[in-house]
Amino acid sequence: MIKYSIKNYIKNIGYNILIFIQLTITLFAFFYTVYTFQSKYRFFGAISEDMKGNGLLVSVIQLSSDGYFLSDGSTVADSYNLTGVSGVKAMYLPLAGIEGISSHIRAYDYPLIEAFTPDMDNGHWLNKESDVPDDTIPVVISYNKEGYKTGDMLELSDGTNSYKLEIVGVLAENASVLCMPMDVTTTDDYKGLFWNYSSVYEEGILVLMDRQELIDETQIPCILSGLLFINYDEDISGEAMENNLTSLYRNGLISYTLDYGTIYENSKKMIVNDMAIFIPISVIVMLVTMVSTIKVIAINTDNVVYNLSIYYLNGYTWGACKKISIISNILSLIMAVFTNIIAMVCLFGNDVIVYDKKLILYVMAVFTIFCIVYFILCVMYQTFILRKYTPCEIIRGENND
Repeated sequence: MIKYSIKNYIKNIGYNILIFIQLTITLFAFFYTVYTFQSKYRFFGAISEDMKGNGLLVSVIQLSSDGYFLSDGSTVADSYNLTGVSGVKAMYLPLAGIEGISSHIRAYDYPLIEAFTPDMDNGHWLNKESDVPDDTIPVVISYNKEGYKTGDMLELSDGTNSYKLEIVGVLAENASVLCMPMDVTTTDDYKGLFWNYSSVYEEGILVLMDRQELIDETQIPCILSGLLFINYDEDISGEAMENNLTSLYRNGLISYTLDYGTIYENSKKMIVNDMAIFIPISVIVMLVTMVSTIKVIAINTDNVVYNLSIYYLNGYTWGACKKISIISNILSLIMAVFTNIIAMVCLFGNDVIVYDKKLILYVMAVFTIFCIVYFILCVMYQTFILRKYTPCEIIRGENND
């Protein structure tokens, strides 16, 4: 029976290939839609939870109090007499350098490390536990021409003392990191919060670390420099927010400030506008392909049931012919799912699986469901034909009347 099922599948190989190609087009149109949305929302999602509430984003060059640079985001509210502050997250500039290398060093408060995971070339991001010695600080560095890779050691020096750094991960080339660029420009949406760091255009290696790790292992001071996220209480008044803003500008060296609501609304609008451009095209492609696939299935079914009728007249029972039909459809289903999984992994493995395995699993799950529905429709349609007409009527073509 399996032999005849395979023969039946091969006899209609032209139609089966056409169906497979159409299913593939549907898959990639769907994948492109989901992938594009996920790629855009991934950046916005890193800050969206904060931006839904009240707060202020500050692009800090330097903040000082009583002649001293501030080195802890949690002290900003008290130092500047800010009211209604529920929390602060910041990034820092360590007053040190990497021995023998031109570098840009940034340290994060841990909530910012958890908020966004950049694309990695190798190794892992800072939000995972690292198996490094107690006297060593785990760091992630940018993709670099110098050839530094995961597992290599660096030395952090403040001019007097040196401290060990171990590279636990290397960013992908042109990876986006949540960080203030060296060339600061005002932004009113999520895009301006990310630095696309390229080894071709940037001088020096970008070195990223957890500020708490730095404090625990060294005496190197840090100053607030980069993005500062100030979360406000829900019931803060407009007057209090205005006074906070005035105090920051009067006493600090700041590039720009933006309230969370402005960033959130502009970012949502940008994503919606971007999606509105290509989603209709993807949907139309999928619909046209699906309609065409249904038509091919109908034609292919006529050929299948005709072949089954020949088998019947040569001694097979009608029940066995139905089983041959089902097995042939299972072969089509397996070929479509298996081949497209291989194609997805080969084509998008480096671009997607590196940072989000859930996306490709989600797409393949939906596509598999789509193929199963297609399989059920084929079986139902063929079963309907096989029940309604006798083999002789099918061969004579009476089912086409």
